[in-house]
Amino acid sequence: MRYSHGGQLRELFGQQWFATLLAARLLSQAADGIFQASLYGALLFNPEHHTQPAEVAGGLVLLVLPYSLVGPFAGVFLDRWRRQRVLSYGAAIHGIVAGISAVLLATLGSRSPVFDVAAFGALAVNRFYLAAQSTALPRIVPDNQLIIGNALTTTAGTVVTIIGGGIGLGIRHLVGSGDHGTAIVAGFSFLGYLVAA
Repeated sequence: MRYSHGGQLRELFGQQWFATLLAARLLSQAADGIFQASLYGALLFNPEHHTQPAEVAGGLVLLVLPYSLVGPFAGVFLDRWRRQRVLSYGAAIHGIVAGISAVLLATLGSRSPVFDVAAFGALAVNRFYLAAQSTALPRIVPDNQLIIGNALTTTAGTVVTIIGGGIGLGIRHLVGSGDHGTAIVAGFSFLGYLVAA
């Protein structure tokens, strides 16, 4: 039986928990965009420091490494833990680590290794959280809606991350572009993660 796209979307949003899961994902990914804007500002485009090529490379490694380290192992843990707890605790932990990163950025600056560790932790929790979001979807929507559900959540999440990055850049423009300005931007992401939780 064939459905129109509008009919498929109405049926999808008719599922009990789909809208809640999607809202949590969009809030979290908007906060991701804001947090990543603060990290790019702190590590790569900080006018308070003359960033050297090796530091740019190190910053890019820090931003990409969590996807390589956490991604392959996330499924092992997600198969053993309840997704609902992973989603609520993951977003809360993500917010806390992002808040700690903001405090470290404001107090120690973007050149501190402690800040690098906190930022890495925030990105690693984010990768784990997104994996939990993806594995929770098949438990919420029926098999015949899984493709459109995956497409919608992934595409909308990417768009919202870009919008969040723009919001982060706008906040950074208003508050200043040094370590304290980027710390304020990271602080806004903290609020987004807590709402998502």
